[in-house]
Amino acid sequence: MKEAGLNTICLAATYHQGWFIHPHSRTHCAYMTEGDVSYFHPQLFLYERTRLTPTVAPLAAKTDWLAEAARRAGSEFRLVAWTIGCHHTSFGLAHPELTVHNAFGDSLPHALCPAQPEVREYLKALCTDLAMNYPLWGIQLEAFGWMSIAHGHHHERNLIGLTPFELDLLSLCFCNACRAQAAEAGVEVEKVRAEVEAVLHGAMREAPERPRGHPSSTLDMRDKSVEYSQFCRWRENVVHRLVNEIKTGCFRAEHCRLLQQTSFDPGLSKSVNGFACVAFEKSAPETLRICRDLRNSSGDWNGLLQCLIQLGNGIPRSEHELLEIISAALAGGCNGVNFYNYSEAPPKMLQWLAHTLPEFG
Repeated sequence: MKEAGLNTICLAATYHQGWFIHPHSRTHCAYMTEGDVSYFHPQLFLYERTRLTPTVAPLAAKTDWLAEAARRAGSEFRLVAWTIGCHHTSFGLAHPELTVHNAFGDSLPHALCPAQPEVREYLKALCTDLAMNYPLWGIQLEAFGWMSIAHGHHHERNLIGLTPFELDLLSLCFCNACRAQAAEAGVEVEKVRAEVEAVLHGAMREAPERPRGHPSSTLDMRDKSVEYSQFCRWRENVVHRLVNEIKTGCFRAEHCRLLQQTSFDPGLSKSVNGFACVAFEKSAPETLRICRDLRNSSGDWNGLLQCLIQLGNGIPRSEHELLEIISAALAGGCNGVNFYNYSEAPPKMLQWLAHTLPEFG
């Protein structure tokens, strides 16, 4: 990493299960991660207000690899803890009452609900643990909100051909906590649930077509339903409050920044030190547009705006294209680039970094 000109290590502190191809591993090629484990040693007293406590990965049982990475990085690298929040199948299976329950009442076992008090206590304790006990430059939050029904399991089936918008509807949470808190905020929750159920039934009944007047996007659905629009605003506020509570309650250490692995959100701009835009498998012109949109949406906000660039799936196709993509990210207004990721990237692409990054000083 030093030879390539990189200055930051974004290391998994917690991670969900996944199936990976590791092209340059010395021990394996295809690998299933343990899933729902921590690669640091948690201070368990911090989790006394919740039944959810981190399970240390066997890999890290004897060695606290986050602490060891910090020691080896020294002052040459900024260390960021890449931290997974609500994507946690083990907790979901053990405590289904804490998971997302969709409009049909189905539990999504991989998706904890961030409106549930115990889930919030776990997420806050997790961030406190990392921020206070490790010399981190920052904590990058992934899945610190509601998860989608997609991207939760290895063999997912959907022969209806549900659109991304319809999958979002199928992922909306109507668990007991969401119902009670949204109702307290003045939302007619049952009406929203019934509307969502009706739209999904329509899609399933008429597939591969859709009924006349079927909403095609979140904006379309908001225009058709005041209650749905209110419910969406309430959900946004739930996530805003959670992240703000993490910032005010967990980040007493001035050295540690809070980074959001989502696009710029005005509701979090006073609590979060960094936002991100995803330019996976995007050409230079597409990357430029994505980054300009992020910069324009953030106005005069002066924190970290990082562009996530994937090394793999055929893009970039050459060292020159990588140079063009990085140049586009910076020209678009991003002031940081995050390369995803070391373990999966084709070795040739990793070599291109060493030749390319010196161009940017």
